[in-house]
Parts: sequence; C-alpha cells; structure tokens
Amino acid sequence: MSPAFSGNSLRSKVPIMNKYIDLVMARCGELSAKKEDINVGKLLNWLCMDVAADLSCNWKLHQVRDSKNHSFLDGMEAASFTVILLVSAKNYPILILLAPFFLPWKTIRAIPSMFKELRMQVDKRTRTSSDSAHSDYLEQILPNNKATFVNGERMKHIVNVAAQLIVGGYDPTSVAIYMMFFFMLQNPEVIEPLKDEIRRSFRTYEDIDFETLRTLPWINACMEETLRLSASATHHSLPRQSPGGIVNGEYIPQGVLCRTSLFTYSRSERYFYDAKSFRPQRWLREGHPMYDSRFSGDNKSAHMPFITGPRQCPGREVARIMFRLIIAKIIWLFDIEQTSKRLDFERDFAAYGMWTKPELRVRLSRAKRESNKAQV
Repeated sequence: MSPAFSGNSLRSKVPIMNKYIDLVMARCGELSAKKEDINVGKLLNWLCMDVAADLSCNWKLHQVRDSKNHSFLDGMEAASFTVILLVSAKNYPILILLAPFFLPWKTIRAIPSMFKELRMQVDKRTRTSSDSAHSDYLEQILPNNKATFVNGERMKHIVNVAAQLIVGGYDPTSVAIYMMFFFMLQNPEVIEPLKDEIRRSFRTYEDIDFETLRTLPWINACMEETLRLSASATHHSLPRQSPGGIVNGEYIPQGVLCRTSLFTYSRSERYFYDAKSFRPQRWLREGHPMYDSRFSGDNKSAHMPFITGPRQCPGREVARIMFRLIIAKIIWLFDIEQTSKRLDFERDFAAYGMWTKPELRVRLSRAKRESNKAQV
C-alpha cells in the first residue's frame, strides 16, 4: 500500500479533501448566517467519513451533503463498544454469553449490515476500475488496476483492507480535529495567535494551501499538542511475551505479557513538563516569540501518535493535511464561540474501540477583516 501514500499520490488527493472541506465551510456559512449552532462532532464525523470512503474506494456517502449519517457510519459507531467486548472475551469468555445484555439488538444488526454494504461497494469498485472518478487507495491491490471479477478469499481480503483504510482514515482524523476544537475552546489564549498566523499568511480563502500550512509554526504546534493529548492509538501496542529478563532496570518474569500504553506515557511527567495541560509552546523552536524554555527538557521521542515501526499508520500525513486544512479554513472564515456546556476531559470522554465524542456545540460568526474576498 505504500505507493498510495507517497508524496505524488498525496498531492493528487488534496483536491478531493478540499472539495468536501469546502462543502462543510459552505454549510457552516449557512448556519452562521442563521445564527444556528453547529454540532462539531457530528459535522466532523460526516466530513471525515466522506473523505475516507472516497479516498479509499471511490465510495460516495454524501453525509455532508445530506446532513445525516450513512448506515455505514451507524455501523461503525455501533462497532466501537463491540470491538472492546470481543477483545476482552479472549480473556473472559463468559462475556460472549453476556453480550446480548450489553448490546442492543439494533447494534448487533448494524455491524453485519455495514460489512454487507462495504462488500457491495468493493464489488462495484472491482468491476468498474477504469470508470473511477479518481485514483484511490484500493487500486494498489486490484489486479493490474483493471476491472475484474473477484470472489472468494481474494474478495474477503480486499473487503478487509477497504474496511481498515476507511476506519483508519476516519477515526483518528475526526478525533484529532474534534479534540483541537475542544482544547482551543478550553484554552482560548491559543486562538488569537492562531487567527493571527492564518489570517496574515493567506490573503484570501482560496490562497489556503496544504504546502504553506506545513511551514506555519503555531498551527503545527497546536496539531502536535492535540495529537499528544488525544493519542488516537488508544488500543495500546501489540502484546509481547517476556522470555524472562530485565527491561529498563525491572525484571520481567517469563511468560508475562508486556505492552505499551501510548495514551499513558504521552501524558506522563517523566517525558513532558506539565504533561496533562494543553501547551502548544512545547513544540515551538527557540527563537519563536512564544517559545517557552520550560518545555526544553521534554522527551519528544515519547510522542508517537500514529505508533512507530513497521505498524506505523501509513496514512498519518493524510490526517495531518486534513487537520491543517480544516482548522486553517474555519479559522480564516469564522470566529468561534462555544454554546454547549463546558466539557471536562476526565468526566465526559471515554474510549472503547474508538473515542466517544460528547456533544460540543459552537456558534460561528464571520471573521471581521477589511475585505472578505473569496468567502465560501
């Protein structure tokens, strides 16, 4: 799959991302004009799932356009708790027998329906390869990138890959951008520097491009700090069985299963100063006006939001591009005010197979500037 995430391939995907992002910005403009609130989590779920499905296998879900969940997203949300239940059942088999008491019948039905729809889309995609609207990730594993009939184990493999691509493209991205809204609104002092950086860097909305965004220090510092605190890889690393030996000065007996919690050590004072606070300054280079030497001792090697090694997420740069584009465009266009209750991270958030997102509602007002050219 590596060629699907190469530099040239990513550049070809940016117009597709922008198409959906601009549709969301237009929708935000309509709601802003009516002075109506926006449900941040729901809107980002639609956007990120639409993009992930289209980039993965040319699947058009039209959730942003229709302002409602596709049944595939319903199945994904239902699967979140189910995944944890099934994983836990490996150690506690009785949970399988108790599953009907934990899971509503609607949830149990949604998951098979989700895979049925995905299989239908993959089957359609393999038969109409030459008619695809644009290149996608799936073409990397289709035979010679030509329309063909695929069945049996080969089809099962392609469906599983498509599911992984969609989930991997949707969940970490939607979580990270939602969390950025959450942390911004909890820490309003970070918003003014962000407004200043974005609005000074781009004269018009249409000037906003992913290459320039890579070079802007404050939006990238906010992104890395968001990724650190929300650690999308909540499932931890794969377990390793100790042969019996010393690790980091501690003796680990033979047979003990060892694994790493990315979420835990990304919030540990052993690696980061003021570890549980949102402090984008820790990612700035010395010489930046907002650089703070208190964070100079941070161990940045402990920051691995997309894991590391051979299992590192291949779509990590796609997530970063989406993050920068969405935040930059909404900050360029609008000022943001939270209208829902103040959320507390420890109280209101939970992670199962995926993060749950408590309701976060905002009201947007058009940014005041001398000229609002090229507004969406």
